Amino acid sequence: MRNKLISSLAGAAFSFAGSGLALAADMAVKAPPPPPPAPVYSWTGWYVGGNVGYSWGDAHTDIAGSGESTSFNLFLLPPNPPATFAGSHTDGLTGVIGGGQLGYNYQVGPQWVLG
Repeated sequence: MRNKLISSLAGAAFSFAGSGLALAADMAVKAPPPPPPAPVYSWTGWYVGGNVGYSWGDAHTDIAGSGESTSFNLFLLPPNPPATFAGSHTDGLTGVIGGGQLGYNYQVGPQWVLG
């Protein structure tokens, strides 16, 4: 029994010694430097802009009706006869429009921009 105990202890000692040697052979390696942080986008600054538009079309209006004059007749003349009227009108809506913008924006926080 004593030989078994000695051989077990010797086996355990060699196991620990072998594992310690293996760890001692590994060199510590520095971690690579972290990548640079992504640039933070900012809306702060001047801006210039422009726009242009074009429209084409026609607006067509027809009107028809009749009516009586209800004005006060000071001279007691006979009343005006009922009037009928009719009309038609067409407007061309063709044209160009444009404009421009100039301004300054200031970004207060990640979600707020004053301008």
